[in-house]
Amino acid sequence: MSERRNIWRFAGRRNASARALGLLVLACVALAGVGLLLPGPGLPYLGSMPLGPALAGAAAAAIALVLSWPLRLLLRRRPGYYGDRAEGET
Repeated sequence: MSERRNIWRFAGRRNASARALGLLVLACVALAGVGLLLPGPGLPYLGSMPLGPALAGAAAAAIALVLSWPLRLLLRRRPGYYGDRAEGET
């Protein structure tokens, strides 16, 4: 059981979200570079443009990100929802 806890230990470290975002950006740049070198299936007018599929994917990700913000506001709990007990108390 302790091995599973160790797998996710990196998520609690400082700057973990910044590192994850950096890794995601590097992956997107690498995939965009591969998209320039290799032709891929897709819409003919979009596939013929340089970085066309990459830009369409970035636009879709941006739309998903913008639409997730109101959802987070709807699902967020108000302060004090769980009571005044400190974390870890029973």
